[in-house]
Amino acid sequence: MTKSTQPTVLATFRIAENVLTHIADNTYRMNSKLAQNSDLSSIASQVVNLLTFYLDKYYMHHNITVRFDNIINTKDGTSVPLKTLILAESESSQVISDDMSKTLCAITKKFIQDVQNGGDDLFTKNNPEKVDIFTSEQSDLIDEHISHFIKKCDGKTITKPFVCVVHGTEDTLVKIQGAFKSPVTKPSDNKKGVEIFFTHSDGSRGSDLLVFLKRVEDTNKILSGLSKEYIAEKYSHTQIAAAAFVSGNPLVKVVSYDEIDAKGKTISYIKDIFQASAEDLGEFELELTE
Repeated sequence: MTKSTQPTVLATFRIAENVLTHIADNTYRMNSKLAQNSDLSSIASQVVNLLTFYLDKYYMHHNITVRFDNIINTKDGTSVPLKTLILAESESSQVISDDMSKTLCAITKKFIQDVQNGGDDLFTKNNPEKVDIFTSEQSDLIDEHISHFIKKCDGKTITKPFVCVVHGTEDTLVKIQGAFKSPVTKPSDNKKGVEIFFTHSDGSRGSDLLVFLKRVEDTNKILSGLSKEYIAEKYSHTQIAAAAFVSGNPLVKVVSYDEIDAKGKTISYIKDIFQASAEDLGEFELELTE
């Protein structure tokens, strides 16, 4: 097979402004400490692993290799930046399609954003992008990899902040700084009774297993005020809530229970969630009471 000479750049990390110091003629000194960034290496490695696993799972005969590479440009001898690129490269002469490139870029963006405190999730109430980019199964796979990385880092501070540009439909600049997220709190055995009720979906945040709901009153009105946070037991629950939020059918049926934590705080969990049927919608006149 003839390998493609034009790999697709999915993301570009800028590590340092100047990793080489010009000495004389063609001689440079390497500033090795500036080139070292363990957090960047960890993120880049995990993105490559996730994209490779995704391709192997859903595109068995994709013939695409995902890797990262470090590059420098010596055009300006006084400023020689070091960049890390995440690349997708065809193992044949076939060009990687635009749809495939956009999908891989979307996964890359979601991973990088979701592992950080304050990062935006792809399917949140504040960012209602199309939720049919991935199926529920695909979204679960991506979120499971994100969750695994978050557990590994467990809120660790990012010691050397850097920036990343994720390519795709348009370039998106993502700052990697602050701290990685802490793992999601899992329910214990200290549960209160299970409830089944209808509610209005206000979106979700998959990487945190959070679902935002406004419970419907007996009078068929939506509760006023802010939506309430629930922790989902499964990643697919967040996908169902996100799909309902952006559709014309925001009503969902929820199986929920509460738990009292060690500090006496009540935390609400979702055991199951279903998008409401046509019959269910006929029984509710969804109007805001605000």
